[in-house]
Amino acid sequence: MKLNALPIIVSLFLAASAWGLDPLPKAPAFDGPNCWNAALKAVRILPHFRFTNAREMYFYSKSPLCYPIEPSEKQPGDIGLIRAEQVAGPGEFHAFVMVSENGVYSKNGMKQSTPYVYWTLDAVLRFYTSPPLPLTFIRCHSLAIYLENHPGIPGFYLETLNEITAYEKDLEQLVMKNIAMGENRERDIYPIAQKYLDNLQVHQNEANDMANEERTFIQGVIKERLLSIAAQLSHANKAYLLVELGAMFGRLP
Repeated sequence: MKLNALPIIVSLFLAASAWGLDPLPKAPAFDGPNCWNAALKAVRILPHFRFTNAREMYFYSKSPLCYPIEPSEKQPGDIGLIRAEQVAGPGEFHAFVMVSENGVYSKNGMKQSTPYVYWTLDAVLRFYTSPPLPLTFIRCHSLAIYLENHPGIPGFYLETLNEITAYEKDLEQLVMKNIAMGENRERDIYPIAQKYLDNLQVHQNEANDMANEERTFIQGVIKERLLSIAAQLSHANKAYLLVELGAMFGRLP
């Protein structure tokens, strides 16, 4: 680090702390955790560090949790998205969280060797937008706030989310600290997914009684989290789990 960069880093650290961002995490023990995960975890949409794929980032950016804002409106806690030009679908390239007027928090890539950092927005744009790519900003609220404001969501969805969150907590310990889950715990992703698929059949009427937007969103949250978990397992040398998961995930709504 250049000496003249130190005051900038210190000011961004203080700004991030004032906003409520946790201290910068240490480098993970495995590949996986990336910019999209860092951004979504910082705004309390995702609870744990792990790989987040581009379609999960895209899903949340278009979900009821987030809405677009003008660049002039950005404030600490807003997410910046650098996207490739695409008509539709996940053209995600990079994400970061504003911590001050010109300061951002980010992880630059999914590799174990790429650290969590504070940067200036100018530095991010120089690094990621050559050639130029579109930059947009979104403002989001947490998944917990959404669930609190939608008390009619059937219990089996909430139970599945709680089971996924508990699994992600243990997965985070593996990915960030190399604390083994144990083979039995690793395989718990199977019964979590299978139980959810079974409950979709058993509670079909409850699900159909939900508003379409609410049902589509909560099912999307579960699907995208399971898909990103599967990718993280592969990055953590647990690819043996993916054969059975692939068949299950093909049945997810």
